[in-house]
Amino acid sequence: SMIAEIEQTDGSGVAFSKDGWGAFENGKGDNSKSGGITRVIQGGDVVEKGACSLTVIRNGVLTADRAATIRGRQEGSVDSGDGDSDGLLIQEGDIYSAAA
Repeated sequence: SMIAEIEQTDGSGVAFSKDGWGAFENGKGDNSKSGGITRVIQGGDVVEKGACSLTVIRNGVLTADRAATIRGRQEGSVDSGDGDSDGLLIQEGDIYSAAA
């Protein structure tokens, strides 16, 4: 896995933490609801801090709670200064589709 490769490459013995929410909250995948997994590694010899995240949105519709969480993460984003707004308006009920 990509996680194991990064841990091995780092070589410090530091491992990724694992935090699941929704369908993955208890380490079990529940196919009936949305959820995700966030993995974080920090304090390694090569990787100072890194993260890997997976989000699965069932039925393609964001809940109000998830939309608020995503918006909250965008508040700290950096403006490129080129006058273009790269931000998105994400709200409850939006149809979600991901680019591959």
